[in-house]
Amino acid sequence: MKFKKILVSLLILALAFTMFACGDSKDDSHVVAKVGEDEITQGQLKKYTHLFSFLQGFDLDSLPEESVESLQSMILEDYISIKAIELHFNKDESVLPEGYDKDIDELIEQIKGDEQASSFLKKHGINDEFLKSFFLSQYFSSVFIDELRDKMPEITEEQMREYYEDNQSFFEVDEVTAKHILVEEKELAEDILEQLKNGADFGELAAEYGTDATAENGGDLGTFGRNMMVPEFENAAFALEVGELSDVVETQFGYHIILVTDKNQGIEPFEDVKSAIKSKLENDEIYKLYNIKINELRDQFGVEYTG
Repeated sequence: MKFKKILVSLLILALAFTMFACGDSKDDSHVVAKVGEDEITQGQLKKYTHLFSFLQGFDLDSLPEESVESLQSMILEDYISIKAIELHFNKDESVLPEGYDKDIDELIEQIKGDEQASSFLKKHGINDEFLKSFFLSQYFSSVFIDELRDKMPEITEEQMREYYEDNQSFFEVDEVTAKHILVEEKELAEDILEQLKNGADFGELAAEYGTDATAENGGDLGTFGRNMMVPEFENAAFALEVGELSDVVETQFGYHIILVTDKNQGIEPFEDVKSAIKSKLENDEIYKLYNIKINELRDQFGVEYTG
């Protein structure tokens, strides 16, 4: 269900800044901060962070202790923001879409149905109540961001063009389209190269002699940019002009003969990147509005650090 995918995305997004757990020097019931009358405990922070680490596929326990401790304040600030957003909506569940509870119950059962996930939840004491509370806070966060987006002024053509002109290096293109023939013996590669120079068809020789999967497609590699091939191959391919054959190129895979069929170098046209620029500027504006509004909410409800 689409709604479930949205929830999972929100889970990952909202925890993007809460990558590390707080130290274990205090009891899990210890209150580290209050937002209004809502308390944030050491245990809650740990659960949030362990959940994130599990979803991202890394072992939290493998991190150096100094890394964990140095990022404690960042974790807390993010959690405070989540609590402030909840209070902004007064935890009013009327903003939830029809079928929300059913979708959440199904999502939780799906998570628990996975053996690895179920084991993880039990290990860290993450029960259904915590998961429901967490997903609810993330949904409030998504509604909050949607509200900001609705209030955001439209990005103008002038703004997009200005960004394009000021950041030309972001839109540089350096790509080649090429074919190759890969063989294991240098002597054979040299013989094939000689045949090509004498007018033999590249695709036919690739199909006859090529030893990799591209052979059946006439050696076609498609289009690729910098840092996509091993250095020896890349250097040779990008040095060629369209229609030019390389000498025999040795790499870890064997011996190649390369034919460049097209090159695309320069700056991408504005119209081709206009949509991406608009999204970038919108996201920047949302980020600024989000920080402004969060600071207002923190002032409104009051934040107390209890250590």
